[in-house]
Amino acid sequence: MIISLYQLTKIKYMRVDTFLVADDHAIVRAGLKTVMKDLHPFSHGDDAVNGDQVIALVKKNNYDIIILDVNMPDTDCIAMISNILAYKDKSRILIFSMKSEELYAKRFLKLGVLGYLDKESNAEEIKKAISNVLTGHLYVSPNLKKHFYEDMMSKRADNPFEKLSNRYRLPNIFCWVILMQKSKKHSTFTPQRLGPTGSGSLKSSK
Repeated sequence: MIISLYQLTKIKYMRVDTFLVADDHAIVRAGLKTVMKDLHPFSHGDDAVNGDQVIALVKKNNYDIIILDVNMPDTDCIAMISNILAYKDKSRILIFSMKSEELYAKRFLKLGVLGYLDKESNAEEIKKAISNVLTGHLYVSPNLKKHFYEDMMSKRADNPFEKLSNRYRLPNIFCWVILMQKSKKHSTFTPQRLGPTGSGSLKSSK
């Protein structure tokens, strides 16, 4: 088989991502791996079925993205995420869960994850979320963006972004959510780097 110079150059610069998928259901892990392979054919990843396995793998490896269920058996999901960011503070974490994003997303964004995605999301939205987080952008689903926008416009005391993780500059997020809701366009928010008081750098990078 003869490979052209163009093909060799294309292969050389093909993106190679490493990922960790943590979920106690094998079919979910297999599905997410398939999505990753569709996005980046040369990517490779590891599996975990509980928090202990996640932490053990994070200690040993550097992942470009960590996709987590937050309802795994024998797992304190809040402690798990805090520990991941303690060991690897630039980790790009995407939550993939059946739990309502309106009820739980704010809590996890506050911890420092870069996105929260409902397991009922369609394939294109899953790919969009993974692509955003892989490049260090904050991902907020259209439904959650609308929910946050309505909260801000109602001027509630418990503004959904007011106590987010120090990984994010809050005024920038406010402007982004308002502008994107008005324009009805999907976009990404690129966090800006904060000082040493944050739990990690805002712009997640390798």
